[in-house]
Amino acid sequence: GNFIHIAYVTAGFALIIVKSPVAYNCVMAAGGFYLLYFAYLCIRPLFSASKETASGASARDPKHFLFNGFLTNVTNVKCSLYYIAIASRFMTPSVSAAGKVVFAAEMILVTVLWFSFVSFVLTDKRLRGKFLSKRKFIDAAFAAVITVLGVVMIADAAKGFAGIV
Repeated sequence: GNFIHIAYVTAGFALIIVKSPVAYNCVMAAGGFYLLYFAYLCIRPLFSASKETASGASARDPKHFLFNGFLTNVTNVKCSLYYIAIASRFMTPSVSAAGKVVFAAEMILVTVLWFSFVSFVLTDKRLRGKFLSKRKFIDAAFAAVITVLGVVMIADAAKGFAGIV
């Protein structure tokens, strides 16, 4: 699913947004607010009393999870917004074709590495237990990073809107 989002932003959808200052700033602000919301979703369970166990993995066919994940990702508006926001930040009209290829390759590599890591960690019972024992720290660190990125994107959008008016 991520590859589809990467393809259309690399193919120029983000450039259309970049050429319209209002659209660009709207996407930047929406992307920033989405990241803040996502950070909130990461932090919210830290204050919950429930705990997830390392056991209880489903016995379903892995193809079911692959297809379900693909379908969920392709239809996920938040994922689309994320890639549009990131691409509109880095894919300016001056980026060459080679730069676009590097951008797409980097996004694909990061996506493949991330999902490979997640699937490896979450399918190995020992690693899953270790991951879950460090989950609060990981979630808090991730929330902090995306909060900073979200605030920067919102600030950039605010500056852009101020320049339009």
